[in-house]
Amino acid sequence: MPADKQQGASTGTQQQWRFELAGYYLERPHPEHLGFWYACRYDPGTRQVRRRSLKTTDFEEAKVRLAALVASAPSSANRIGPPGPDQVLTVAALKAYLEERGSHIASEDAAERAVQLFTDYLVSANKIDAPVAFWTPARQLELAKWCVEKHKHSAGYIERLFNVMRSAFNDACVTKIRLDGVGNKVETALMSHAPKIVWKREAIATELKIPARRPRPATLSVEQMAAVLDSLKTPHLFRFAIMSLSTWARPQAIIDFDPASQVDWNGASLISLRSVGYLRRSDALVSRSPGASRAGYRSGTKKMRLGGQPPWPSIGALPSSDSSCTRASVSQQ
Repeated sequence: MPADKQQGASTGTQQQWRFELAGYYLERPHPEHLGFWYACRYDPGTRQVRRRSLKTTDFEEAKVRLAALVASAPSSANRIGPPGPDQVLTVAALKAYLEERGSHIASEDAAERAVQLFTDYLVSANKIDAPVAFWTPARQLELAKWCVEKHKHSAGYIERLFNVMRSAFNDACVTKIRLDGVGNKVETALMSHAPKIVWKREAIATELKIPARRPRPATLSVEQMAAVLDSLKTPHLFRFAIMSLSTWARPQAIIDFDPASQVDWNGASLISLRSVGYLRRSDALVSRSPGASRAGYRSGTKKMRLGGQPPWPSIGALPSSDSSCTRASVSQQ
């Protein structure tokens, strides 16, 4: 830290802010107002000090939080290259992945759940400070075994958990613009290389002696689908069921559906089921007109015909040419 930045400290316990770690230091600029400690770092490029509140008034707790922030923050100080996986905390790599990529992937909720499970496992194993290099094939198998014993997860679900881990670790190795602990933009990778995540569904099933695939439930007949719809007494559940049956979209895409931003009322009268910020897949387009196509439904198409006018389309008949299976539309008043 520059010498001129060591001046102007607050009075009383002001000397405590001199605690420094890897270019960051603690400062409490307003002890008379809330008194929170801040993580600070001098940016020689802009000749400014960047600060980030640690949301604590306790000096010892502030030091712990500063250490956690430093451990998870990318740094431009690594002139010989990013650190290896033995120097990067697992929780830091996972946290960075969720913050930078989470909102741009279709399975954001699944990724968040996977990260929570990884964290729970590390806590249960008393290894919350484990580096990324911790995840050897043997450790990966131990995680899989814990998932089965603790949560009864299937081999397929565990494979998807490992896919999240693989994506997070690989993303940490990509050189790109990132934000450090106090908001400075840094072009860097979090680590030099990632360990291989080796376990797949069949191998997990064989090693843990569990089924590789669970039996798929029987597909409902059109009559059974109609009976399910008849059992729904609230409009919002009925709309959810109709849109699910007619589009085969992900449940979260339907839950997140916003008619104000995902319906083109003035143009081609189309509904987009693509979430905001998700750019990898094409739109699921829904035509807003009376009637429905049973053949289109059975082929798994993303097109659904709806009746009604703005601000909300009335949900029409069950997609079937059988008049005995049609159901009255439900409109939002």
